[in-house]
Amino acid sequence: MQWAMESAWGRNMTMTRRGLIAALAIISGVLGGALGGCSTLEGLFTEEEASAPTLMRSEPDIRVRVRKGTTTAKIDGIAKFVVRGVNSGKVQLLSAPITLASSAGGLSITDMAGNKADLGAGSDLEIIPWDGAGAPNGYDSAATIAAGGQDRARDPKKSVIGALPKLRLDGVGYPGFVVVRPRADEGADRFDVLAVMQMEEYLPGVVVKEMFPKWPQEAFAVQAVASRSYALHERERARKLGRWFDVEATTADQVYGGSPANAAAYDAVRQTRGQVVAYGGEIVRAYYSSTCGGRAASARDVFPTDSASSFNLVGPLQTGGRDAFCETATYYRWDVVRSDDDVSRRLRAWGRASGKPIADIRRVRAFGVKRTGDAGRPTRFVVTDDSNTNYEIAAEELRNALNTETEGATPLTKQTRVYSGDMTLEVWADTVRIRGRGFGHGVGMCQWCAKGMVERGKKWQPCIRVFYPGCSIRRAY
Repeated sequence: MQWAMESAWGRNMTMTRRGLIAALAIISGVLGGALGGCSTLEGLFTEEEASAPTLMRSEPDIRVRVRKGTTTAKIDGIAKFVVRGVNSGKVQLLSAPITLASSAGGLSITDMAGNKADLGAGSDLEIIPWDGAGAPNGYDSAATIAAGGQDRARDPKKSVIGALPKLRLDGVGYPGFVVVRPRADEGADRFDVLAVMQMEEYLPGVVVKEMFPKWPQEAFAVQAVASRSYALHERERARKLGRWFDVEATTADQVYGGSPANAAAYDAVRQTRGQVVAYGGEIVRAYYSSTCGGRAASARDVFPTDSASSFNLVGPLQTGGRDAFCETATYYRWDVVRSDDDVSRRLRAWGRASGKPIADIRRVRAFGVKRTGDAGRPTRFVVTDDSNTNYEIAAEELRNALNTETEGATPLTKQTRVYSGDMTLEVWADTVRIRGRGFGHGVGMCQWCAKGMVERGKKWQPCIRVFYPGCSIRRAY
């Protein structure tokens, strides 16, 4: 995923979607202009969607890896924290600020008064904001990672993670609580930090990082639905695989920056609470990227489609082309000039790291499009070197290869980076000129198109149906 707020997290809607449709039908004369003036109330839930059962029993939590392989961390934001080993059961109440360090002997944590909590090597540490209620030893107002992230609240139907006071990690506010895991595989002094929170508390911090903070709230709503769908899909995969976290806080999944101070992001999340992109009763892995450049891509042409990734074959993630509204985007069109030596070096480096035959390429001499998708976007290229040897490579692989940092290559800048796999490449003497469209893989939602569509009066529901053709909009919880 690619790129670019404080109020309470979303509450349950008190009106069902069927009731909402009925109410809007009564006042459709008033809303006719905004809704396109049609009797079917374009953009609202269909009868099938309104009557469909929810996909989950309740709002789930999500485990976000916010630090990977770090050496230090400082936690504050509230006066005291309950600190306990996930597996040891030992509990301490420590005063903020508290600092974390890890060594071959295990993980240690020191508070403002110099009190220390030490755990053995390989032990995970759970750090929970203490609201002053109850004894620390009986503190049960948050989940523990050892229990798979399930609440230990006295009322099993009621989540209380969202009721915890907010903490700060290295100056950034986060809802919920954190789990720290030593990473001996990355070094004796390395550890990961994972933030555990409710899904609807997580989403505003994604919306405002994945879109620009001053974009229209309706565009934020489109982003919220796509991000919720992606996060729920990846959460399910992570837990089936036994992974200790659900999503990364980076472009490896979705960028997450903690609790934002942007009311519009919270409003967009509340507006769409629980709504997801669905198909055949399942949540769709709702990919998105910055700019499609006028030609969207199908998931089957970009991502793996083996048995473990068959979800990339579902209809709503494929496209035969659609209207584009991203012509004002920064990278709607771009032009890059590199030396042939720079390009050849990067292709070899990427090939070595990926175990691909292109690791042996000599001086590049030509690039040709081998295959295009249904919308005309290149999906595979053939690269020819000065020995007349051909190497076939997927469009997204070529983009990644051209952006690979390697010894002898000039550091990349905004002017020399390759922004998508939708490009044409020409070799002239010792120069390679790359002309491209868009920014990102092009599958699913185009963020700049979402902005353009809502600025032309579209609501979030019809936008979702354009980006994920054939989908339904369902309530997950």
